[in-house]
Amino acid sequence: MLGTEPFDFYSLNWCDSSKGHTYDDSILKEKIVYGDTVNESVHESPYTYRVGESMDTAEVVCRKILSKTEVTQFTDMIWKRFRYQLFVDDLPNATMERNEKTGELEANYKQGNLLGEHTRDSAGANYLLYNHLSITVKTHHVAAGDELRIVGFEVEPKSIKLGGSLVVDSLDQQEPQWLKRHGKTVDLEDGILFSYSIRTVNDETTTWASRMDHYYSFGREDVHMRQILISLGIMLATTFLAFGYVKVSVTRDFALLHGGMTSSRQRRSVILRNDQDEARNLSL
Repeated sequence: MLGTEPFDFYSLNWCDSSKGHTYDDSILKEKIVYGDTVNESVHESPYTYRVGESMDTAEVVCRKILSKTEVTQFTDMIWKRFRYQLFVDDLPNATMERNEKTGELEANYKQGNLLGEHTRDSAGANYLLYNHLSITVKTHHVAAGDELRIVGFEVEPKSIKLGGSLVVDSLDQQEPQWLKRHGKTVDLEDGILFSYSIRTVNDETTTWASRMDHYYSFGREDVHMRQILISLGIMLATTFLAFGYVKVSVTRDFALLHGGMTSSRQRRSVILRNDQDEARNLSL
């Protein structure tokens, strides 16, 4: 889970997978690497995908009765904007987020899924929980046969109040599931329903070989700029250190040279005075 500091996904009271909350490294054959991130702590999720599947009605994963402490844990994570990411066939999900200016859904390939939303009004803080995931899996037909390969994986988090319709076409019209409203914890005695829906779409433009291109390219401008600034900083620091070293060396050399010249003048002066003294002595 990504935020100001890492937490295990099941540090919150989510629905159990078939293996429970225990970390199981047997499901991860190798490290999943994309962009600049290496994912090693991967749990089995409670969501199941069958290739080619599309749902008309969302699947209920579980109903959770949260204690006051657990509600506070969720709201704290939401306020800190923690995120998590799902994987299918070693492909990390892109999060579909709505652009505040245009209102259009855009794919975020880098950061993962937010736990919910936090807003504030004159009456206090509001915390909305994303308890439903609308999942889109994109597949590509292999030219040499009937094999389908997964080339895209998108997740749009949604919030659906307990009792709302789980028909896929009506999910956007449901009331959201609030944890806190106007600064007060809402009545959660009946629990919170966690659910998901999946649809499979055909994508003939993306091949297996190019399916990771979005992840490598998304946000790379910021990464490149950061790398350039870091490199410039290192160059400047090295230049200042080298300049300081050269300055100290030159100053020391000049000091030694000046000291040697002064000592030589003093020696010549003494010799001259001695010679003059001897000359005077001889004249006597």
